[in-house]
Amino acid sequence: MNKTKYTLMCFLIVLVATKIIFVNLCFGTEININYKELRIKSESGVESDIAFFDGGKKRAVIFAPGASFSKESWYFLAERFQEEKIASVSLNTGSATDVLNGIDFLKKSGFEKIALVGGSIGGVGVLEASNKLTGKVIDKIVVIAPFGGNPIKNENISKLFIVAEDDMMSSSAEVYRLFDDSSDPKTYKEFSGSNHAQRLFETQHKETLIVTIIDFIKDN
Repeated sequence: MNKTKYTLMCFLIVLVATKIIFVNLCFGTEININYKELRIKSESGVESDIAFFDGGKKRAVIFAPGASFSKESWYFLAERFQEEKIASVSLNTGSATDVLNGIDFLKKSGFEKIALVGGSIGGVGVLEASNKLTGKVIDKIVVIAPFGGNPIKNENISKLFIVAEDDMMSSSAEVYRLFDDSSDPKTYKEFSGSNHAQRLFETQHKETLIVTIIDFIKDN
């Protein structure tokens, strides 16, 4: 190998490593490459970019991000679920279309139980998708400060609504109204502060929030 090619190879390795470190520093995660980036396609031809974190074959989680976030924003939580032997799909957008695409992917992959987690606009996508679903494969839903949406009326789904007391975008009163109008079983959790949706993970509540979500989804 000549010197020019060797120099170029070294540069590319450093560039890739720098990108990985930057992403993980931004979202407070450790470096973990135990996932696959995939492009999935629905029967209608709609494509979605996802990251799939392998785990057990029974339970899986779908993460839907807010408008200013991408699939990478959920990697830290996907890794925590992976430690619990729970697989997950992290979506690149929070649209209902992508949520439904992720559900279809996991169902075809053989998962028996699927939980949905969405923040802000991703919470809206989860709410919209949940009201289009039939069957019992979706059994848990977590929405963090959904930026609108309709109540969940499916009594086969356990629901967890989370919001900051003084949320700067989705008022706690609006989120509580969604909770109140949704069918049982349901739980409402309110945290101090004003950070919106996924921004709550940037506060002192991060670990409590993570444990709350994991325990809720793990609980049978």
